[in-house]
Amino acid sequence: MGTASLVSSRKRPPNARQLVLVVSGIFTSLCAATVFINHNQDREMESHDVGMLSLTAGTLFFVAAALSKTSFAITLTRLAGPKLKATLWVIIGSMNVTTILSVSGTCWNRTAILCVTIFAAAYSAIMDFVLAALPWAILVKLRIHTSEKVGISIAMSMGTW
Repeated sequence: MGTASLVSSRKRPPNARQLVLVVSGIFTSLCAATVFINHNQDREMESHDVGMLSLTAGTLFFVAAALSKTSFAITLTRLAGPKLKATLWVIIGSMNVTTILSVSGTCWNRTAILCVTIFAAAYSAIMDFVLAALPWAILVKLRIHTSEKVGISIAMSMGTW
């Protein structure tokens, strides 16, 4: 029995990263379904319909993006040292709190909604850059060939990990 057959024969339950990534994919699919499938193109949409469609799709997409970042950050926690692991958990918590605040179902005045939404979008963009740069910091310390470090870092920074 070869190594490949041993690896494939072991069944493991899905870990947290995989579950979060699946939920992110579900939210992304719901977003696409909201925009493309449920939209009746045969009738003229009123402004209220367009607003609700945009709000629903935007909310679903925002949650999906936060969950995919969370999944990647969980992956990085498996590779990181204790200090970086603590930093990653702070990032995960803050991203999810920001997401919950920006998509909460309470009625706020327009100024508050605008401020929270702009902050959430800016914070999400910053976390994109932070999470793209962290693999480089982790891989610098590994004892592998430089070309392998560069290849792995590029793959992880592009989100293909």
